Amino acid sequence: MGIKLWSGVITLEVVSLALLPATAQRGAATAALTADDHLQIQQLVVRLSHEMDAGARGGVVSRHFASNVIIRPSAQGATGTHYEAVFAVGQNGQQSTITQTGRYEDTYVKTGGGWQIQTREFHPSITTPEADKAAVPQAPAAGGGGPQSPIVVAHERSGAPAALTALDYLEIQQLIASYGHALDNGLAQADNGPAYAGLFTPDGVAFRRLRGVEPLAAIARAQPHGPRYARHFLTNVTIAPSPEGATGEQYLVVVDPPEGGRPGRLFLGGHYEDIYVKADGRWRYKSRTLFNANLGAEATTTAPPSEPMPAAVRVATTGPRGGAAELSSDDHVEIQQLVARYAFALDTADANGYTYADLFTPDGTFNGTKGRDALAALPRGPRRGPLNVRNYGGIALLQPAPEGATGIQYAQAMDFEPGGRTGVLDHFGHYEDVYARTPQGWRFKSRRFVNESQVALKGQPAASAATAPGL
Repeated sequence: MGIKLWSGVITLEVVSLALLPATAQRGAATAALTADDHLQIQQLVVRLSHEMDAGARGGVVSRHFASNVIIRPSAQGATGTHYEAVFAVGQNGQQSTITQTGRYEDTYVKTGGGWQIQTREFHPSITTPEADKAAVPQAPAAGGGGPQSPIVVAHERSGAPAALTALDYLEIQQLIASYGHALDNGLAQADNGPAYAGLFTPDGVAFRRLRGVEPLAAIARAQPHGPRYARHFLTNVTIAPSPEGATGEQYLVVVDPPEGGRPGRLFLGGHYEDIYVKADGRWRYKSRTLFNANLGAEATTTAPPSEPMPAAVRVATTGPRGGAAELSSDDHVEIQQLVARYAFALDTADANGYTYADLFTPDGTFNGTKGRDALAALPRGPRRGPLNVRNYGGIALLQPAPEGATGIQYAQAMDFEPGGRTGVLDHFGHYEDVYARTPQGWRFKSRRFVNESQVALKGQPAASAATAPGL
């Protein structure tokens, strides 16, 4: 499958993704996976989700939303697991619903035509009597003392940010993806404690109150979990180099699976802020803090900064960058970071909307809106603020193009009550993008949102929702 741009509309060109026979693994060598291998398999996983949707029958508009992708080398090639939520997109005046959640387990082999899926198993998520437990750690027993003082892990301020390779970005992404699996199903182990605690450094801190292996393992065991549980979905993963290693942010939505004819429930929404360090060749959490979703004051409309916002730090280039005919692993990583940063810039209206505007080229457009000041005005509004999360985006399907690259990304709007407890689905759709490489890095040349929902929950007519910024 490729992505082509015809008359300004990106379409999918579908090819067969039939599972390979077992004999395809013979002669495969055991080897570490390169950044290109990881990215090709990741794109294969997302592409298959899109192709299942393109081939759907029966009039139901369903979208398979993949997240928490983990890929590991194996003797035959690679194995992988990822979460998937299936959205029934609202039609005929009905709201969208979550009809299924669960986990895929795959094996992949590398053939002359690239990476392909050899075997695939889907494990539907099942609820448990513990499903209403808090999705954030409870404070440890006080033991007769007063409230526990927060454990603050400060960012390292001295020194230059460490250079990150494309593989570093991918390994940190896998650490983040592993978080949901470890907490929900113990990475396929009955005891989720060691799997969860093992994602942190020995002195790692979670939620500003839990430090060390035993407290971390204990809090994981206190959460609802089981071998078929898939609840913590992580999207919009942003990563930046820092002196101690890297920092990152990403969106969280906790989804209770459908049960007894009822659709899946949005239990919690928010975002994580992390510090990562690399020790003994492995990336781990030094600190992880959850901020529940909340609305902020409406952004001001003061004059724009006199200078454009600083460009994001680019990935370290380890070789020649790909031309118009191909995308290097660095290009793939940087474009995915651009796409992930979009949601944060849109939902927070950071820097009065100019962080959002500066994700575009000087002549870039969103749904026809053009110009830095006009783009900066789009994020402003009452549903904005530093803790606001709404626009959950999937991994973008990317393709090289004469302009630089094109892409398609699934996106689902979710609206949460103050504090992030409980939420509802708003409209679902997809972005159609053209990206251009600039001296400041990859930027949107054009971004178009296609609203696939006929009616949004907030009472907006579909036409107005389609022209709203992002979602």
